[in-house]
Parts: sequence; C-alpha cells; structure tokens
Amino acid sequence: MQTPEAFIEAYAAAWQLPPDGKKIAELYHAPCLTLRGDGSFVALQTRADVIQFFQSVAETYEKLGIVEPSFKDFTSQTMGSRGALATVTWVGRKADGTLVREWRVSYNLIDFEGRRRIVLATTHIPT
Repeated sequence: MQTPEAFIEAYAAAWQLPPDGKKIAELYHAPCLTLRGDGSFVALQTRADVIQFFQSVAETYEKLGIVEPSFKDFTSQTMGSRGALATVTWVGRKADGTLVREWRVSYNLIDFEGRRRIVLATTHIPT
C-alpha cells in the first residue's frame, strides 16, 4: 500500500495548474468531511460534491496566484491496519517564488478497496 508520504506527494501533484477538481477528488472518499481554515465544516456527500468543492478551492488558489503548492514538515502516524494520520504544512507560492500563504492540515487516510483516500481533512486554525 502507498505510504502516507507518497500519498501526500500525489495529492500535491493533483493541485498543479490548471485546476482540476476531478483529479483532486480521486484522492478523497465520498462521503468525506473537511474543516476549513475559516472554521467552517463542510460535509461532502457525493463524488460530484467533492469534485465541485475542490474545483472551486483550486480556482481560488489559482486566482491568488498559487502555481505550485508544496509541503514541508510532514509527519504521519499509523491508525490501525487500514489507516494513517498525515499532517503537513502547505506552502503556496507564485511563479516568481513569492510566498502567498502557508497553512497546516491533517488528513485522516483510510484504505478502501486497495486505494488510500482522504476521509477527513482538518485545517489547523491558528491560535
């Protein structure tokens, strides 16, 4: 099975331009949950919901000028035989390298039918 770090690397690649909600949604289970940086909690019930939501998020990042999101400070912990918790700090930069923003997210990863998927994404809200 794919390691948590390899999964996050594939996830980062899915966010490369141009925005593609379908590519991102392939890495999520439906239903899934996401706690956003603004404190809102979003329940995505169907694959179509996941695609639409992450297409919108990706387009927002593109409007901000983020061209190649990358991650640092990766940690992971096994959760039973089929799961893992992966936590990363995302770095969003413009094409010239200018930092747009950084944010930290933890992902609950579960293996479904031989594929790892996100069931919960929790953005760490700064204190």
